[in-house]
Amino acid sequence: AWQCRFRRSCAAGTPAGAELAVVATVQQRLLARGVGFAAIDTSGPYLVEVNVANPGGLGTLDQVYARSHGEALVASVTRWLDTAFPRSGPRVG
Repeated sequence: AWQCRFRRSCAAGTPAGAELAVVATVQQRLLARGVGFAAIDTSGPYLVEVNVANPGGLGTLDQVYARSHGEALVASVTRWLDTAFPRSGPRVG
């Protein structure tokens, strides 16, 4: 199942209204193209950037929450890939 998680500047507050509408629209278009992990940057009702090559932010999340998010990220991406692209043969690795 797709999960939409928000990471924001601590001073920015909770996303709402027009910002959520922009994210929802971009999310639908990315999923339709098979993109399951991306960073969507907005400023109010404006789309600033969509980064699918290097979504980043993990270092900041690790510092803010004092824990490593890498293992959970890899597990989540692996589950998504297994669902989106099921394998018919034995799994290697």
